Amino acid sequence: MSERVFLISDIHIGNPQFDNEELLMDFLDYVNKEATGLIINGDFLDFQQGPPAKILIDFNGVLSKIFELAKSEFKIWYIVGNHDILLQNFVVTSELVNILYPQIDIKIGNRLVHVEHGHLFDRYYRRMPWLYNLGSRLLGLGLRFNPRLGDELGYAFNSLQLSRYKFSITPASEGYKGDYSEYEEGAKKLLLGKGKKKTAPKVPDIVTFGHTHRPLVKEFAPNKLYINSGCWIKHATYIEFSDEGVFLGDWKKKSRQLLPGTGKASPEVKTSIVN
Repeated sequence: MSERVFLISDIHIGNPQFDNEELLMDFLDYVNKEATGLIINGDFLDFQQGPPAKILIDFNGVLSKIFELAKSEFKIWYIVGNHDILLQNFVVTSELVNILYPQIDIKIGNRLVHVEHGHLFDRYYRRMPWLYNLGSRLLGLGLRFNPRLGDELGYAFNSLQLSRYKFSITPASEGYKGDYSEYEEGAKKLLLGKGKKKTAPKVPDIVTFGHTHRPLVKEFAPNKLYINSGCWIKHATYIEFSDEGVFLGDWKKKSRQLLPGTGKASPEVKTSIVN
């Protein structure tokens, strides 16, 4: 089988907002049949906002699929995010499963891919991670009673024109009215060789983040792509690396888009968003 690797992020198993279990199981079945590797780019499990009982219930079925994937000819990379940060204490490298933090550079075909969850570029997480985590846990308590609480808070702040606070809503909220420049600038520096050497010792061809829950593709230079893989709460998006090219897909819509400069029929559009 030729090399074919899929990447997903921000599944948030256990979070009160997560209800895509059947869709995820279907996707993992497909990956098991068609792929040679799977990259999980952070926040697969939601220890921060998910009640322990719901994490166990939601993960029970998914775990069997992961065991099916963990075979000798298949490779799994798990990059830790901010909602599953506890796993940074269990970093492990093996023939089957690699748990890593905070990033990894992977050579897939002839492309060097830098994979990082993205929370370390989040302006709020960088300034006060303890306050960020506390706010996230408190929001998690509210989500147990109202799974749309985060989005509703965002809309409320903006409708009241509380400009002082509107940028403080999490970037994953639908009500977020800030920008995503810190992620794009961070990716651009890595792609152009201006990033920190410890973060990316070699200049990558592709940089992938998650964290914002917004699927995005942006080309900063010829064959230099920043891709955000989206999430599996509002979306069911993934990145696919294969001999045919690099694709941003939506499992819910059963569609995928060939990305600029990665295949024989590359689209002319430089920037695109999967809604």
